[in-house]
Amino acid sequence: MTGRAAGGGSAWTAYLAQLRELHAVRSAAAERGESTEESLRARASQVEAFAERIRKQEKTVVGLAYDLRRPVRFVPAEVTDPAPSRPWDEAADDLEERLDTADRAIDEVRHYGHRPQLLPNWPDTARNAAIYFVLSLSNVFVNIGLWLFYVAGDDAAGTQFTAAAWGCCFWPIAVVIAGMVAIRTIGAPRLRPKPANEFEKATTTPAQLNTGLGFAISVGVSAASIGILWVLGTILSSGTA
Repeated sequence: MTGRAAGGGSAWTAYLAQLRELHAVRSAAAERGESTEESLRARASQVEAFAERIRKQEKTVVGLAYDLRRPVRFVPAEVTDPAPSRPWDEAADDLEERLDTADRAIDEVRHYGHRPQLLPNWPDTARNAAIYFVLSLSNVFVNIGLWLFYVAGDDAAGTQFTAAAWGCCFWPIAVVIAGMVAIRTIGAPRLRPKPANEFEKATTTPAQLNTGLGFAISVGVSAASIGILWVLGTILSSGTA
């Protein structure tokens, strides 16, 4: 009896040990299952956050492209090569870094979009003066053509006065008008200031045209070219006489 009792107790102890081991295994499996489900839920939430951020970036890029008058072309997913398999955390960190880079690129586009297209680092007055001066150079070639055409006539004094009137009156006005158009196009920012809220309409700050400066530069360049032509004509007339 004692041997049987001892043997039974030994078997009972082994049975209880196996039950405890089985319970530990099942508990560990249940914990792993709960951990896996929780991990999957966290990953699904992270994927949805990434997707929402990408959708917002796409909407922003399309809006910027429309405002900048530059069509945007997205590459279809089936055209791109699939990314190599990577651990979840590493892939998530890489995607987040790429999204941050895209946000910085969007901010940079906005920054340059709110600056003038031509000579953005120049003050408005200096930029406008450069535009008027470059356009005024056309007066030099126009005055040369007018001078050669009119001076060839019989009435030298009358034709010279007509050429001077055209060079000092009509063409400078045309240059100033062309300069105003250029300032409002290439001399103005591509993007309008962002309104305070979605109910307000974006407005553009009127560009400084500096028309008085434009007339002074245009008339000055034209008068200088006419003066040079008159001096050359006088010298040539004296040499011929």
